[in-house]
Amino acid sequence: MKTILITGGTNGIGKGLARYFLQKGDCVIVVGSTAAKGEKFNLEAQKLGAEARAHFLQADLSLIQENLRIIEIIKNRFPSLRSACPVRSSSKVQHNLC
Repeated sequence: MKTILITGGTNGIGKGLARYFLQKGDCVIVVGSTAAKGEKFNLEAQKLGAEARAHFLQADLSLIQENLRIIEIIKNRFPSLRSACPVRSSSKVQHNLC
C-alpha cells in the first residue's frame, strides 16, 4: 500500500485520481480548500470501504503559511508518504510523480 498526496483532490482529475488510488487499496491524502467537498470525499471513500485510508486536509494552498502548515501535518501524520500528485487549477497533472 502506498501513501499518496493529491492537492486539488476534491474536483475533476484530482478527484478521479483519489478515487482510483483508493480503489487500488492505497492510502490517499487529499488537500482542498472547501470543507463541504472534503466531507463529500470522505463519504465517497466510505462507500468504497476505504474510510480508514482516506484523509482530507483543508487548506488554501495559494497562501505560503497554509503550505507550511500542511507540510508539518503531513510530516507528522504520514511519514510513509512517497508520492505526490499536485493538480493545478488548469487541471494539468504532474504524471511523473504518481
